[in-house]
Amino acid sequence: MTGLQTRIWNPVILFFYSRSNNNKKYIIDITHTNHIQNFKVILTKVFGDLKENLYICRLIYKQKHRMMNSKQCKAIISKHIIVMVWVVAMIMPTTVQAAFTPTAYYTMDGTDIEETSAINDAEAPLKVMFKANPENIGEGEMPAYEWRFTKNGETSPFLIRYEQDTEFEFMESGTYTVELYTGNDVAEGSITVSISASKFEMPNAFSPNGDGINDIYKAKSNHRSIVEFHAYIFSRHGIKIYDWTDINGGWDGTHNGKPVKDGVYFVLVKAKGADGRKYEIKRDVNILRDYIETSTPTN
Repeated sequence: MTGLQTRIWNPVILFFYSRSNNNKKYIIDITHTNHIQNFKVILTKVFGDLKENLYICRLIYKQKHRMMNSKQCKAIISKHIIVMVWVVAMIMPTTVQAAFTPTAYYTMDGTDIEETSAINDAEAPLKVMFKANPENIGEGEMPAYEWRFTKNGETSPFLIRYEQDTEFEFMESGTYTVELYTGNDVAEGSITVSISASKFEMPNAFSPNGDGINDIYKAKSNHRSIVEFHAYIFSRHGIKIYDWTDINGGWDGTHNGKPVKDGVYFVLVKAKGADGRKYEIKRDVNILRDYIETSTPTN
């Protein structure tokens, strides 16, 4: 999208003086002339009105003076017409439209992703870097960056950031619109972010026998959008053996570095979803080292 404009302005003028007509000055402003034919029309119109007097003709890009009559002056200017039109094309007033490409950068399942339109069905917590990616910004220009974060169903942003690039961590379920403005009432672009509802379960057994299958007791892999988590393992006598706060972590069936006996243990889990749902799971956990699995369990 575009909004900001950068202007470059430099006048280009040819001027000459009559030596026999009270030093009358004649000026040709070709600043806005960008076509050779238009330039010829200007020369014909001006020189057609001049008498056959002597003039000092000056080509501004040459910075030279020369005595000549009107025909000679026209001839010398015509000789350099292509050069002059090229000069005009290079330094005539130019409007350059600034451009911005709002982009979201985030990581999902270990993969770095870029998105310019929508992040769908993402899992909280989700940390996103939003970048404006400006182009064609003139020297000395400073866009008035404004990122507006609005949740669907609300009429005004819950957050506004005034910086070129900004980072935000989404912790609540729902759909959000993130818009970039640069000093006008039209957004340069918008990105939709959808955070899924929470889901969370814990298994009732595992087999830490070193076969690489189900060796760690942890949350089921289908969990989604859990923003708070704390799990505790207790012995059958109520003694705490282990605890962890990373939902992707777990218990390896040891206590103080030594394997615990097979049997029944107890797990207590307190968790909270991005949708505000609170979980409190209390259940038995069975250690079954002699059980050999042939594939990773789905439950």
